[in-house]
Amino acid sequence: MDFGKLEKEEKTENLDNSKLRIGQDDDEFCNKILVRLDKKDKKILEKYKVNKNGILTGKVGGKFLPIIPKIFQKIVLRAYHDNLLGGGHFGFKKT
Repeated sequence: MDFGKLEKEEKTENLDNSKLRIGQDDDEFCNKILVRLDKKDKKILEKYKVNKNGILTGKVGGKFLPIIPKIFQKIVLRAYHDNLLGGGHFGFKKT
């Protein structure tokens, strides 16, 4: 068992604003969007913004949702997939 990997996953599982912001700072996609926001690129201004907590968000439908950096995408997908209140599926017996 790789305890270093397990420890790393446990530390990042509770994804708060500060961790998300640090992840966005290190993410290539997020940095490209932030540069274009700084340049007041009209195409980007309609789709992305930085919220009051300093988190880069993207427009989905009528809402702006956080952009999840690549480093955290598996953790977020796993958390939503495994959620008992509306996860990815109803279980192996019903699929």
